[in-house]
Amino acid sequence: MLLTGLLLAGCGTSEGLDGPTDAAPSDSPSEVASEDLGPAAPPDIAAPEEDVVVVDVPASPDLGPPDAGPLPVDVEDAGPETPDVAPPPDVSPPGPLDSGCGGAYDPPVTTGNIEGAYLAEASGVAVSRLDDDVLWLHNDSGDSARVFALTTEGALVTDLALPGVTAVDFEDIASGPCAASDACLWVGDIGNNGKGRTVLDVYVLAEPVLPAADDAVTADAITRLRYSYPEEPVDAEALMISPSGDRFFVIEKVDAASARVFGSADVLEGGNDPITLVELATMAAPGVPIPLGRMVTGADLHPEGRRLIVRAYTGTWEYPLPDGADPSDLTALSDVTPTAVALGPFDEPQGEAVGYDASGTGFWTVAEDPVGAGNQPLHHYGCAL
Repeated sequence: MLLTGLLLAGCGTSEGLDGPTDAAPSDSPSEVASEDLGPAAPPDIAAPEEDVVVVDVPASPDLGPPDAGPLPVDVEDAGPETPDVAPPPDVSPPGPLDSGCGGAYDPPVTTGNIEGAYLAEASGVAVSRLDDDVLWLHNDSGDSARVFALTTEGALVTDLALPGVTAVDFEDIASGPCAASDACLWVGDIGNNGKGRTVLDVYVLAEPVLPAADDAVTADAITRLRYSYPEEPVDAEALMISPSGDRFFVIEKVDAASARVFGSADVLEGGNDPITLVELATMAAPGVPIPLGRMVTGADLHPEGRRLIVRAYTGTWEYPLPDGADPSDLTALSDVTPTAVALGPFDEPQGEAVGYDASGTGFWTVAEDPVGAGNQPLHHYGCAL
């Protein structure tokens, strides 16, 4: 059996697999992307130009949680010049959590497939706050400024254009409250693979009521939150929001044993002046310790703020926050040991997106398709308790 959830870019660098290397953000909110791929029946997105190497990984019984998720793995070979690396035995989960589902999730169920290749570079997923059976997704860099509403079976509901927005490197999406509504979408243009962007953006808008017909929709008022990091530029692909919707957080994407967590220090207000994020915590990285195996590619903070689910190329991990921890700052993540809830799955060749479901007791995952063919499966992990 192969674990195809880990791909190495042809250049072999540790910068990761996604995003432009030298793209710069626009300073004008009125500037729009020059390429519009179309509304409800978007054309196929071309396959990435990089050569891709698939890592063959035989199954092993030592890593995965009992009775949850796909089969665990042991790494035998990560490339012609990479020595064998055996994951340490403590990757296995320490036991059930004491909140929500308790970290005991069922194996993934494929609820449907994305119809076509218009989301071949799916990079973020968030459940609708208006309709439990709708998911919001978006592409990685290369698409116009838009997000897509899909049914949980993978059928396209609508294509939501974001007027006045230039999509540089969309990497994650979150849903929850904001100043305008109790149901908002937060779109993170936060990718910085080449470290060339000093100012990045999060766009916030009220979630629209979906049309009855299969029509495109245009967002109304969009708030642009510009931000920078306290020191050097940082690459990130994971965006979360506080349960109250007045702060946002990002997690550094780095191939290391730990990753930094940054957040907005104050209640957010839109404007052209960028805010400086605060470094809140240094958390233990998720994933399996093989090349690129611990990079954070997506995350979602539970609506109750008691746990955090994080995606890596090698699987999904959950971080239970201590009782009494303030979900508005996430400083407690420095002391949390993550729980492995799923390795792979094997049919997600470049795992990027994760989000809790509408009930808060399960979660969704979806991957990019590195060959650009699309039709990726939507995976749901239900609560096993």
